[in-house]
Amino acid sequence: MKPFLNLFSSFTYVKKNQFILFFILTIFSCILSFSQVGIGTTVPTEDLDVNGTVRIRSLSNATGDHLQVVAKDDGTLVTAISDPSAPGSRFIGVLSADLALNSNGFRNIILGSEIFDYLNEHNTANGRYTPASSGIYSISMQFDLADYTSTKHDVDVLIGLWDVTNDRWISRRTYAHRSSSHFSGRNEGYSNINYVTLTAGNTYSFRIFPTYNNSVSKSLVLKRTNGGGTGTSVSTTFAISKVN
Repeated sequence: MKPFLNLFSSFTYVKKNQFILFFILTIFSCILSFSQVGIGTTVPTEDLDVNGTVRIRSLSNATGDHLQVVAKDDGTLVTAISDPSAPGSRFIGVLSADLALNSNGFRNIILGSEIFDYLNEHNTANGRYTPASSGIYSISMQFDLADYTSTKHDVDVLIGLWDVTNDRWISRRTYAHRSSSHFSGRNEGYSNINYVTLTAGNTYSFRIFPTYNNSVSKSLVLKRTNGGGTGTSVSTTFAISKVN
C-alpha cells in the first residue's frame, strides 16, 4: 500500500500546484484587464496616460508641414496623406499673374502658384482639380477686381467652381462691380465660402465670367496682388478643404 500512498501524495501535490498556478494567473489576468498604463508617469488616470511627446511613425510625411490628425469611426488615427478620405486642408492656390477680363465670356482661372497641394490633386498648368476621395468639401475664394473705369454701369461677374466632367456649375456667385467716381479703376476685394460635394476622379476648375454693358470699356482685371505705398500683398487665393 505504501507505493500507492506515495503516488496519491504526488498526485495531490501536482494538483495543488496547478491550482495555485491557475489562481495566480487568474489574479494577474484580472489586474491586467483593469490596469492603467502610464508612460512618463507612475499614476496614470486613463487606460493609456502619456506624460510626454507621442510619435506615430505611420503618420509621418515628406511635405515638411504639420498636418491635421483625425480619428476615423473605428478609432484609427489618420491624416489626409495617410488616408485620402480623412478631413483636412487639401490645396491652396494663388493667381500667378493678373487675368484680363476684356470680353464677355468665361475664363479659366489658372492658379499657377501653390501654397500647398498635399495629394497632388491640382494641375498648375491647366488649373484642373481632381479629388482623390469623394465627400463634402469647403471651397474658399478670395479675390480682387480692379481697373474697371465705368462709373455708370455695373459689370456682372459670375465666379465659382465648374464641374468639367459634367459640364455644369457646382458653386457660383455673382457680383456687381462698378468703379467709384472718386477712385477710377479701384481695387475691390470679394470673398466667398461654399460647401459642395465633390466626386473622386471628376475634374473641376475655377472660372470667372464677366458680362459688360455694350457701352462700356471692357477693362476689368482679376488681380494677383493689391499694393500701395504702404505695402503689397497677394489678394487672389483659392482653397479647398475636405469636411467629411
